Amino acid sequence: MKSSTTSEKEQQQQQQQHQQPAVGVVLPVRGASGRTTDNWRTQLNTTYDGDVSFVFVVEKDTDEAKREAERLIALEVLRRDDDDEEEEKRVGRARRRSARVVVSGSAEGCSQKIAQQLRGVEELAAAAAAAGKKRVRVERDVDEDERKNDERGVGSASAEKYRRRRSRRSRTNTKSPERNGRVMKYVLFLDDDVMLYPSTIGSLVRAMEKDEKETGGNALLATGYPLDFVGGGVDGGESSSSCFANYMTMVYHLVLLIPFSHGKYTKNVWGGCMLFRLDDFQANACKVKEAYENGGYSDDLIVAAAANREKRSILCPGDALFPLPLDPKQTVGHFVNYFHRQIFVNDTYFDRHMKCINHGMLLAMFLSSLCLTCGTVSSAIDVALWVRSLATSSSQKSTTRTPTLAFAVFFAHFLAVTRAKKMYASCVSLCERTADADAAAAAAASRGRQTLPPDAGRVARAGFNRTNWFKVWLALCIVYAAAPILCAHVVLLSNDVTWGGIRYRKRRGKVSRVV
Repeated sequence: MKSSTTSEKEQQQQQQQHQQPAVGVVLPVRGASGRTTDNWRTQLNTTYDGDVSFVFVVEKDTDEAKREAERLIALEVLRRDDDDEEEEKRVGRARRRSARVVVSGSAEGCSQKIAQQLRGVEELAAAAAAAGKKRVRVERDVDEDERKNDERGVGSASAEKYRRRRSRRSRTNTKSPERNGRVMKYVLFLDDDVMLYPSTIGSLVRAMEKDEKETGGNALLATGYPLDFVGGGVDGGESSSSCFANYMTMVYHLVLLIPFSHGKYTKNVWGGCMLFRLDDFQANACKVKEAYENGGYSDDLIVAAAANREKRSILCPGDALFPLPLDPKQTVGHFVNYFHRQIFVNDTYFDRHMKCINHGMLLAMFLSSLCLTCGTVSSAIDVALWVRSLATSSSQKSTTRTPTLAFAVFFAHFLAVTRAKKMYASCVSLCERTADADAAAAAAASRGRQTLPPDAGRVARAGFNRTNWFKVWLALCIVYAAAPILCAHVVLLSNDVTWGGIRYRKRRGKVSRVV
């Protein structure tokens, strides 16, 4: 009897060691296509060793994303129920998955994306609260049953057996985000264009858990970053490499990729992947939630400025790098609207501190773009005049001075593009290693069963092979030549922007929806 009790305690301790905190995933979605469905599939097929609850949030019931998300949930989440039961029998625990679709309605005092994010957090918090009440009620019923059994003279061993049976039944039947005594601890905000690795959620959670042990929880969140590629299929075809607007988008993010490659900490945040502690977010840590609700437009800039103001760190695990093939149907007009929005967000703010940071970044973009453009144009003029002078004085002895500085500028351009290509190649190799490790782990866990999500490593390699690096340099020159003009126009003349078919207007740093 004693040995069986000891073995039972050891088994419980082993299960507790393997249990991971529950995570709620909020996906603000709009519309659906084959590519977004594939991305959702990679998110639903996470191998995270803990409970995960997905909440797809749409603006309206008529949104195509609602029907597509419900279809995918039926195929992917419900299909995993049998696998969960087998996992529970084999190792004594199961990785519970649940997913649902909710409607947020149209935003008024903030961006539509933020309104959907807040609605998703409300849904998770309400479910967690309901689960907590149910657990308390179950425990109270068990205690009452034990008391009645004691009054009736039932032995303590029988009472203990009865209590365990009731507790186990209550855990099995519940569909809430809280299972096996694990309260939902984290909320992960994802965009619908994020192609996750099966291990991504676990990597983000481990970074936050390690931070708690090392710093007591100083990190406000963990984030990731996209690796842009010109659009196309995963077969490495060149059919979409001529979409120059993709290159223009790529070079804008290329510069921003540098701050994310400096170890486990970063100063930047990407709104496509943000993992918060649910209690922190609900308690308005660093006034993030308040800024979201009160005229918030850019979710990531708000978080980055808030973390900087409160001296909170931002984690960025090295493997949280996601290949992002751009839309091959993107036009130059689409890029201009995108670039307009990127400048627009730098003129939105919640408080004076955020205003200084955002306007500082806007000024840095303006000045650096102006210097790059002026230096490149003047160097090109010097080289052209030198070539002309050589042609006109070919019959005479040439005394023309060689424009050394101009050639040095273009050599610096060559070095910059070469280093960018090398950095991209390293990032692609990292994507491949992460995808291969996840595939091997999934194959071992599934005992040969095949998984459906796309191979992010193969997508990254195909995108890299499609890239024309001369076009990257050309797009860099064009984008940053246009940047000073667009900056001046947006800050001085334009108070409106259109995003996802919705028109917003800014006033004193805050935005409102224009009906």
